[in-house]
Amino acid sequence: MAPSADTTAPAAVAWSRPHPLTLVVELGSAVRQVVVALAVVGFEVVELGSLIELALVVGPLGGAIARWFTTRYAVDGDALHFHHGLIWRRRQALPRANIQNVSTTAGLVARLGSVVELHVSDASSNGDITLRFVSLHDAERLTALLRRSVPAGDDPAPAGGDPAGAEPAASPDPTEPVAPPSSAPVRRPPLVGPGLGRLARAELTTAAVLVPGLAGLVAVLVCSAALAAGAADLAPDGVPTDGWRRWLVLGAVVAVAAGAAAANLIRRLVALGGYQLTAEPDRLRIQVGLLTEARITVRRERIQQLKVERNLVQRAWGVERVLFETADLDLPSSAGTRYLDPAGRPGGWRRLALEAMGRLDLDEPDLQPVSRLTRRRTMARLALGTPLTLLALVVPGGPSGFAVAAAGAIGWLLAGWWYSNRRYRELGWALSADQLLVRSGVFAGQLCLVDLDKVQSARLSASLFQRRLGLTSFLVATAGRGFAGLVELPDLPRAEAEALLARVAGRAALTPIADTL
Repeated sequence: MAPSADTTAPAAVAWSRPHPLTLVVELGSAVRQVVVALAVVGFEVVELGSLIELALVVGPLGGAIARWFTTRYAVDGDALHFHHGLIWRRRQALPRANIQNVSTTAGLVARLGSVVELHVSDASSNGDITLRFVSLHDAERLTALLRRSVPAGDDPAPAGGDPAGAEPAASPDPTEPVAPPSSAPVRRPPLVGPGLGRLARAELTTAAVLVPGLAGLVAVLVCSAALAAGAADLAPDGVPTDGWRRWLVLGAVVAVAAGAAAANLIRRLVALGGYQLTAEPDRLRIQVGLLTEARITVRRERIQQLKVERNLVQRAWGVERVLFETADLDLPSSAGTRYLDPAGRPGGWRRLALEAMGRLDLDEPDLQPVSRLTRRRTMARLALGTPLTLLALVVPGGPSGFAVAAAGAIGWLLAGWWYSNRRYRELGWALSADQLLVRSGVFAGQLCLVDLDKVQSARLSASLFQRRLGLTSFLVATAGRGFAGLVELPDLPRAEAEALLARVAGRAALTPIADTL
């Protein structure tokens, strides 16, 4: 839900300001702005006491202080209220019933100060509220309070807050149960907690690491072949010859590829290190990050679908990655905030599906194949590239070029035959009364489990060649960022696809819109 204008402040809530460390961070940002401005204007142009210098210094610093004093927040029985801004005053009310996720992030400085940045998000693209910073105690209290869509009996204002001249808080609702003051949150053991070794094993199978590594391998093969074809060593006068230049180029390419792969691996390990998934009665907790620590809470009823990633290398190494999608468009972009398990073992997704979605009606043995004609369609698509390759090699090469082109075309068609058969075996789907399971992909395999109550739309799509073969692709969409919520099942027989569409669309039509998010 988009932020709503709150023209009148709630009359019976206790307002609080962010933690005083926020003021220090704001002042640090203002100092950086002053330094940049002075560097642009030129230190020699600005004379001491001049109006320009006064504006450059007082403006950012005064704005930082004013932003902290004009920022305040409060929680009542209906919404989280957030007021901020000096010149452009913004008043926002985020209904508690519309909250999708409550998450926290903390860098090194924030962790040293025992504060976190609290991020409260809804299903819109601009309705989120970010409180920077609040103490760990207040963050835990606000998180426990905001994850409920009903008024709580305890005081919604953080204990360490600084009231901004507001009226006393409203009296608790006598119909609401109040937890005993001595009750402490139950600490549950992590459901998932892979170590750095397991995470490194999983990250070595990702494209960010594999692609630079393969580029280095190709460079080694190409340059080695060039050297074997007639590379010289050193000329008598010690001047590097063409052979040595090729070796230098080879070394540079391999060094760049290895450096890129290592940098990506280290970056991901820093972002994913310390990953823990904890299951609680009504939600899942995720904690991730070695340097910048992120913590999010995910309400089970907000989860739209579950995805399992397992490419060819991951399957060979016994690794699979389990992700989830929610209606939250602005979930923090930390590397692990959408993983249920970033380095799982084969088959571990079943236990996580039970925890995340409450039930698992379908499994891979239940999958039924798509039409066998998908192999013919795949071969036809791959064969389109063969004539172009043949012409490119025959025209400049004469008879020898024709032989090379013919061998390349045969190899391409054999690879296409293998790929089309493998693709047919991988494609599959299963439908129960409450869930849809779709498997696809050869090189980048994926398994998607969709809750039918979360389906936003379903449609059929067919290309010209699909129509000639009597095939149709079935697409179902849930809420999610970009195309993350889209699941496609290609090459179903037309009658089968239409029956599947009728069942899924009929179920979606019976689901209240509030339950789909």
